[in-house]
Amino acid sequence: MKNTKPTREQVKEFWMLCGFKWQHKKGTLYYEWYYQGELIGDTLPIDFKNLFRYAVPAAIKKLEGRFDATANVARGLELLFAKWIDKIYQEYPLEDALFWAIREEMLT
Repeated sequence: MKNTKPTREQVKEFWMLCGFKWQHKKGTLYYEWYYQGELIGDTLPIDFKNLFRYAVPAAIKKLEGRFDATANVARGLELLFAKWIDKIYQEYPLEDALFWAIREEMLT
């Protein structure tokens, strides 16, 4: 397997692209993640739970603008799935493959 782990900065950028805010925790030296005004915590790992709960919907929403109204979600899922499979064929671990597929979409 390739070393496909993202850096801390790439992870931070990724979650911010997905709509998260990285805010200073009052009275401390720490930061916390917030999503739509709700505190999520001080860590936000790249795992299937978080990817499917937050990142996949954010990527699909971004992709929706590229297609007509009737095909938006289906076409977005199809493109995202194709990119994910491509990364898997490149020997990325499953979670890393999904991370990089979503990140590519979010940056385009």
